[in-house]
Amino acid sequence: IGKRFDTLDDSCKTKPIFATSYRSYRDLKSSFGSFYWRNGKPQIKFKLNKVEEFKLFLPKSLKKYAH
Repeated sequence: IGKRFDTLDDSCKTKPIFATSYRSYRDLKSSFGSFYWRNGKPQIKFKLNKVEEFKLFLPKSLKKYAH
């Protein structure tokens, strides 16, 4: 999900969302993670509380990106 979140059906807004921009990651209540570019460098982040809330599984190699 990037800039066009407003075009999604309302029923999709409560589903877990993996964002493609920091703003969507930060602002969307259902966002559990994100991959985006900042200053030419790739960034990946996960919200640990949302991962647990949606009963998702993060492999060991990605847990270092969770907070």
